[in-house]
Amino acid sequence: MKDISCWGDSLTAGAGPAQRLTFAAYPHQLQLMYGLGRRVHHRGIAGQTSEQILKRFEAEPQRHADTAVIWIGRNNSSRPAEVVRDLADMTKQMTHGRFLVLTIVNSTTEPAGSDPYEVQMHVNRHIADAYANHAFDIRSKLVEASGGTGDALAADWTLDGLHLSRRAMTFVARQVKVELDRRVW
Repeated sequence: MKDISCWGDSLTAGAGPAQRLTFAAYPHQLQLMYGLGRRVHHRGIAGQTSEQILKRFEAEPQRHADTAVIWIGRNNSSRPAEVVRDLADMTKQMTHGRFLVLTIVNSTTEPAGSDPYEVQMHVNRHIADAYANHAFDIRSKLVEASGGTGDALAADWTLDGLHLSRRAMTFVARQVKVELDRRVW
């Protein structure tokens, strides 16, 4: 099986205590779930925009053959055209077609109907439309599993209203693994 590379910002890297304890980040949880049978490369850096993540991706052509999990755009979701362009530039370099694009997560202070929520949902609709066979709506799965209200995660599944707790990171890893296994990627 091919290696897996997880590209993203703080939602991939982890934040707060989860960042200091890197084993809590979802790529590390995913590695534990796969064990020695498959290598998972953690390519999350907190604070990066989709453009910065794209540049890192382009600088690592050896990772382009990996199955990819892409979770970008949270830090520049207010500029949806940028996020859309950067996703397109990333995915066109993965000619093998083995990639998942995860939807952007809104914070507990961005409930349904708020302006930031609407912008993020615009980007998520684009992900669903443009990457129909590769889009993975992790946001909705997290909201539902956490029992959140206002179409946002429950606060106890976050560290600060946005960044995921270890419990939430483990949930993301489990959901990603189930989807990758289902697709036999």
